[in-house]
Amino acid sequence: MSSEKIVEYLSCEISNYLEDIENNISLDHDIFVCRKDGVCLFKELSENVNAQTVGALVAGMWQAAESVNSINTISVNEYMLQFSTSQQGVMVYPLYLEDEIFLLTTLFGEELNPGKLKNSCRKLRDQLVNNYTDYQQMRPKEISNEKKKQEFLFSNISDKEIDQLFSFAGS
Repeated sequence: MSSEKIVEYLSCEISNYLEDIENNISLDHDIFVCRKDGVCLFKELSENVNAQTVGALVAGMWQAAESVNSINTISVNEYMLQFSTSQQGVMVYPLYLEDEIFLLTTLFGEELNPGKLKNSCRKLRDQLVNNYTDYQQMRPKEISNEKKKQEFLFSNISDKEIDQLFSFAGS
């Protein structure tokens, strides 16, 4: 699937999720998704936050944490990265979509209940991964509809019939 479709998917799903949880947690946080190289795909950021800068820093932080963790002999399939105090910080969760890793990142400040925010971010990550399968299953229908649009308007029409259709122009 193209990057545009992944961006469209992330934008729709995250916006819907944020609307659903708006009343349950304080929204004094920024959320974005970037590729592992730091390119931002989705952002809901404060005006003073530069998505490109934060994306590059988060990607670097993630890669550094992976390198440090490679020293560990115990293999765990699921990681998250958190750097925070009890009221402010950053949380990064990996999203595995289309054999790629995307980084779901939340920057928060003055959070009264960071545990609840952490749980909400984990639920969002799980929802994005789980719903992506459903989204992909819907995509082949769209692709087949696009193929139908590209088919010829008239099928099984002879040259003689085409000549008859346009014979008025030659008279």
